[in-house]
Amino acid sequence: MSHAIPIETVQRIEVVERVVEGRKVSHIQGRRYAEPVIEVSTDISVHTTDGQTALWIVEQRSADWVRGKLAPIQEKSRIPLD
Repeated sequence: MSHAIPIETVQRIEVVERVVEGRKVSHIQGRRYAEPVIEVSTDISVHTTDGQTALWIVEQRSADWVRGKLAPIQEKSRIPLD
């Protein structure tokens, strides 16, 4: 992460997973192929006590993975995790 928010100012953290279906175009031996792909990203919104919100997007990781990484901080500080 490139930014820090003092933990004592965090009111709650919201974690939302996004799944986007699309197509990946490949060229093999001069032919064009469109393959279906599913991409997963997770948004982390950190809401502070002064009414501000910071947003981070974690690409190619599920909400469960993000929640697992946030769990030690959440348990220690008792910040609600939505």
